[in-house]
Amino acid sequence: MSIDQVASEAGVSRATVYRRYRDKADLVTQAVASRYGSEEVPNTGSAYSDLLELLSQGRTKHEGEAGMSLVGVLLVEGPHDSELLESSRERIILPRRRRYRLVLKRGMRRGEVRSQADVEAVIDALSGAYYARHLSGLPLDEGWAERVLREVWLPLRVETSDQ
Repeated sequence: MSIDQVASEAGVSRATVYRRYRDKADLVTQAVASRYGSEEVPNTGSAYSDLLELLSQGRTKHEGEAGMSLVGVLLVEGPHDSELLESSRERIILPRRRRYRLVLKRGMRRGEVRSQADVEAVIDALSGAYYARHLSGLPLDEGWAERVLREVWLPLRVETSDQ
């Protein structure tokens, strides 16, 4: 991909592209970020339900047209274009992690999630589950997100007498 190709496809000049985007990394990461959208943080009143919604949103975004391919391109280009990788982290990866973190912290405040839980490790487990499944070539059936969350949730939840 080049700025010339983008300009030609859009029917504009290179200068027009550069007026909107400072460089190729800026253009690519804004395009990818807009594809993934700025999902709101769910607030159903249940940390479990909110986490399930975030996990399902992530799966939907990555399963769409070129979802995992875009992730692959970012990983391949990252070592050669540190600005592209950093911009991708800032616009795509870190916002998703913030949403997970907000849900987990809110669950802690409500007494649903253990206060000693390692939030960053939980986010890694939930975020990485989709990539691991996709790369393994195993199918992602409708119950996948629920099964993953159920296994991660067990050590996270606060034990009560009725559980």
